[in-house]
Amino acid sequence: MHLVSITYPVFMKNIAKKQSRNHLWAKRFGGIAAAFVLLAGCAVGYGAYRQNYAVDTTVSLDVNPSVEIQVNRKDQVLEVTPLNEDGKRVIGDMDFSGSDLDVTVNALIGSMLQNGYLSELANSILISVDNDDAQRGAELQEQLTQEVNNLLQTNSFSGAVLSQTVSDDNTLRAQAEQYGITLGKAQLIQQIAAENSRYTFADLVPLSINELNLLRLCDMHSVPIATNIATAEVLLRGLDQGDLDYREGIHPDIVEPLPVHRAVC
Repeated sequence: MHLVSITYPVFMKNIAKKQSRNHLWAKRFGGIAAAFVLLAGCAVGYGAYRQNYAVDTTVSLDVNPSVEIQVNRKDQVLEVTPLNEDGKRVIGDMDFSGSDLDVTVNALIGSMLQNGYLSELANSILISVDNDDAQRGAELQEQLTQEVNNLLQTNSFSGAVLSQTVSDDNTLRAQAEQYGITLGKAQLIQQIAAENSRYTFADLVPLSINELNLLRLCDMHSVPIATNIATAEVLLRGLDQGDLDYREGIHPDIVEPLPVHRAVC
């Protein structure tokens, strides 16, 4: 009895301590598990957000209307923004949110045709793709170029599709914002101005893509640009159609036939 009266309280005290330690560890492990569950939930939520709501690619379409299309990783449209008054007219009251990119591009090209922005005399369009993944950007550029090229093979004319991926250039972005133009048009202007010192960036901003393309082709074929740009267009069309091929017989050693170029850069 003497041994029992001494050890029983000590034994119960030890049990209480063990239970207290076990309860403490259970609380700690429970908190850690809850934290992992929360982190996993955040990761899943962030992944879903990036997949559905974050801007993955910006595609710009320039003719004289300038329009920017922002899409997610699924190539679903998040927003379509006009950058000038002509762009607003092209978009009209159409709401593209949630639409596939190819459906949106098809509708915008159709509106440009319907409103007369693309025609036999003004048939050039610039497609620019801005994506941090170079390979993904190049694939989308090729896909859109083919789609738009097919859309512009009409009964009355064939379109000239220029396409490019946009480089990450802070100076270029600043110029695009300064002049209220797309990053794609700014990059094309920069390339033309770099190749010909007669042009400045500011001089080329007001020109349409068709006019910029004519300047570019004139430089490529060494055709002097006329004061009236329509004259330059006539010269280039004549070269493409072979109207000056008869000169081969007159000056065979001087004049060489020019290949027909599809205006894609």
